[in-house]
Amino acid sequence: MLNLVEMGLPEDEKHDRLKELSSLVATTAGLTDYRLETEDSKVYGTTIDVVSGPENIEVASAAMGPHPLDIPWGISDTWVGLGFGLERLLMTAAGDCSIGKWGKNLSYVNGIRLNL
Repeated sequence: MLNLVEMGLPEDEKHDRLKELSSLVATTAGLTDYRLETEDSKVYGTTIDVVSGPENIEVASAAMGPHPLDIPWGISDTWVGLGFGLERLLMTAAGDCSIGKWGKNLSYVNGIRLNL
């Protein structure tokens, strides 16, 4: 997981900053077909997802604050945060739609499928 958080942005710049950070990571990872989509979340209210490819695979989710969940932590500054799934970035950049060989698990070793 690659997590990015930036605090202290002016309120009116948060959405544009999420776009900038999303673009920086997505293009660096080799994604050529990605877009931002707004989603409703029971926890965070509205989130922004970075999706890629014809299968609309979510490679990142982003949120902005301050948020009611910040209160117990004493956070009152504005912030933006994104969480990218590294395996999903690799998978979609390679044009694949199966995550199995991109992450460590018992079915694949070093990207090679084990037939047990």
